[in-house]
Amino acid sequence: MNEIEVLWHESGHITANIPESLIIKDKEIKDWLYTSGKGYVMKHKRVSISISKILELFSSDTPEKIAILHSSNQKSILSLDQFEAFLLSINDMTCEGSFVLQKYIPFEYEVQVIINFITESISLNEDPLPDFSEEIVGQSRRVMFFLISTSKNLVTGTFYWSLYEKSWFLTNLNLIRSKEPNIRCITAHSQAPLLHNLSRRKSRPLTALTEGKILEKDTGSFYSVRQRSRPSKIQFSLTSLNNTKILSNSECQTDEQEQCLCENDLKEGSEELKVILQENEDLERMILECIEEGKLQRVKAEDRWKAKCLEISKAISDKIFEEKNKYVDEIKTLKKVYDN
Repeated sequence: MNEIEVLWHESGHITANIPESLIIKDKEIKDWLYTSGKGYVMKHKRVSISISKILELFSSDTPEKIAILHSSNQKSILSLDQFEAFLLSINDMTCEGSFVLQKYIPFEYEVQVIINFITESISLNEDPLPDFSEEIVGQSRRVMFFLISTSKNLVTGTFYWSLYEKSWFLTNLNLIRSKEPNIRCITAHSQAPLLHNLSRRKSRPLTALTEGKILEKDTGSFYSVRQRSRPSKIQFSLTSLNNTKILSNSECQTDEQEQCLCENDLKEGSEELKVILQENEDLERMILECIEEGKLQRVKAEDRWKAKCLEISKAISDKIFEEKNKYVDEIKTLKKVYDN
C-alpha cells in the first residue's frame, strides 16, 4: 500500500511536493499530509480535520474525478459521490482497515524510481533515460537520505513521481524493510547525522549532494560518487528480495570504511563554534553592562525621588506654619477684645 506517511517526521521536515493525502489506519484518519507554501511536507492538526474541510480542499472543477484511492489491492479514481461515500464510511467506521485517499491531480507524466537503501543506488524505469532524469534522481536522493535518517531497516523502495505544470509530485511510496533489527547502511552519509535536510538553520544550502560529484551514469543506474569508496556492484533486485524475504547483515552491509574523512566538516564546525562562543561572550558582556547601567539609573532615580519628597515635605511644612501663625494672631486679637 502507499506509505506516503513516512515523509512526515517529528524531528524535521523535508521539501517535497505531494498531493493532499488522507492516511486511514484502523478505520480512522491517522494523518492528513500536504505540502506547505514553503515546500515542506506538513500535516494538518487533528482539531482542524472535518468532513466539510476535506470536501472543500479535495473538491475540483470535475466532479467525475475528485480523489485517488490507494488500498492494498487496488488503485482507482473516485467521483464526488464515491468520495463522499468513503468519507461517510470512515465516519461510521464501516470502511476497510487501512488505505490512502489523495486529491486527484491531472498529471501529465509518471516516472517510477527504484532505490536501494543499502548501496544508495537509484535507477529509473526509463530506457533511454529522459532529459529530466537528473532532476528526478536528485529529488529521490534527497528523500532517500531523509528516510535513512528517520526510518529503520529500509532495504529497497519504489517511488512514483508525476509531472503537473512543470512540477514533480511524489504520489506513491512502496517500501521493503528487513526483518533483522540491526541492519544499517555503512556509508559516508549514514555515519553522521543528516543535518542538511532536517535542520531548520539557513546557514547552509538544503542539499544532500555535498560529499562528492552529483551523479554518474552507468547502464541506466545512478550512483553517488564517494571520495572513499564506490558502492558494491551487487544489486538487490525485487525478485531476489521476494524469494529470500530475510537478508543477513553480511549481504546488506557495504565494506567497512577505514577512516572517516570529515576534516572539512570538523573545521567548519570548529570555526562556527568559535563564532558562536564569541557572540555568547559579547552578549554576556552587553547583559552585564545593561545590568550595571540599570543599577546606576536606579540609584539616580532614588536620589531624585528623595530630593523631590524633601521638597514637597518642606513646602507642606511651610504652608502649615503659615496657616498656624495666621490663626495664632487672630486668637491673640480675640483675647484682647475679650479681656477689655
